[in-house]
Amino acid sequence: MRNLFILISLLCAQTLWAQQQFDVITLKDNTVLQGEILKYLNDGKVIKLKLQDGKKIFLREAEVASIEKMELNNQIFYKSRSLFETNQRRIYATTKVGILGGTATWGRGTSLGLSASASVGYQLHQFLALGVGGGVDTYNPSYNDAVFPIFGEIRGFIVDAPTLDVYYNINAGYGFIPRLQNNGRAEGGWLAHPSVGIRFGKSPNIGYTIDVGVRLQEASYSTNDWNGTINENVRYQRYALRFGMLF
Repeated sequence: MRNLFILISLLCAQTLWAQQQFDVITLKDNTVLQGEILKYLNDGKVIKLKLQDGKKIFLREAEVASIEKMELNNQIFYKSRSLFETNQRRIYATTKVGILGGTATWGRGTSLGLSASASVGYQLHQFLALGVGGGVDTYNPSYNDAVFPIFGEIRGFIVDAPTLDVYYNINAGYGFIPRLQNNGRAEGGWLAHPSVGIRFGKSPNIGYTIDVGVRLQEASYSTNDWNGTINENVRYQRYALRFGMLF
């Protein structure tokens, strides 16, 4: 009986010791993660790690500096590596440039315009962030019809993958147009721009983005010619391809 008790005690102690072991992964950017390695994917090129708080993340082999076993303690070393991988609240900033393709003003065929914008906001959750921004759009560069939008922004990450994140982005606001333009007058209007995109990179500080969407912009023009004054209400509907950075 005594021997049985000793055997059970040793097994319990061994089990407890095993439970107190965990994996410590140090990345090349000096980020330290601790948890349990669940599996190796893509022939060991991707590591699936379960953190001590229950979150599961993916790491590329090229990012890893070292892996070691340690005894469990009360400290959790984890530095967030992307907005998607944690619910930590934080301030974000974006910059974007892109092209706008669609029908030109007053039926002048098709036109290729340019777009540039920047925004700042606050990450409330991995699926929801709110921000504000502004920029400049040129729908028909040869006709000097630049629009200066100011907008509110809703964005969030919807898919997590080992090497990229998928996000949605919705901008809505008002586009201002210079008063004197094309030998007449111009007024802006409401705008909306829904889009979906992907973010490359998992560094703590920056990611690179590409998104596609539709940009809708209201405008009105008053132009003088030899026939008199021509008033025209315009709704730009452009397909947008944008490249940017997320900080």
